[in-house]
Amino acid sequence: MSSKQIKTFIPETPVEFNSSLLSQLDGAIESNYTREQYAEAYIQQRVQKELKKIESEKLSNLDAMLNNSLRKSESVKNQILSVESINDKLSQVSLGLDDIRINRPKKLEKVAVAETALANCLTDNTGKPLNCWKEVQTFNKLFDHV
Repeated sequence: MSSKQIKTFIPETPVEFNSSLLSQLDGAIESNYTREQYAEAYIQQRVQKELKKIESEKLSNLDAMLNNSLRKSESVKNQILSVESINDKLSQVSLGLDDIRINRPKKLEKVAVAETALANCLTDNTGKPLNCWKEVQTFNKLFDHV
């Protein structure tokens, strides 16, 4: 048997507790319900404290990242392109466009006339493409011989 023995007293007369005594016992600081509430409040305070700590750490990390980002963008601004480099790039693009224009295959005059006739017919007969069958046939004949 354990060193602590529990003794139970059985009263010889019936015992009744009045409601005021029960409410006093229930409202005592030592009650289980009150202890649970104190424990829950303590846990909530600790959780809130930890959340504030985590939030402040995250905010400081975010501030650091933003500052680094701003420093990088400032360094990019310091490397602004000069007018000469922009003009060089524009001249390179212009030369590239000139090469494209020069090397583009030229349309034969017959093809250009047939293409214009077909385009005009289609715009004049919007919604009625079958009215342009003659122009389509003429356009196709030019490419059958090529």
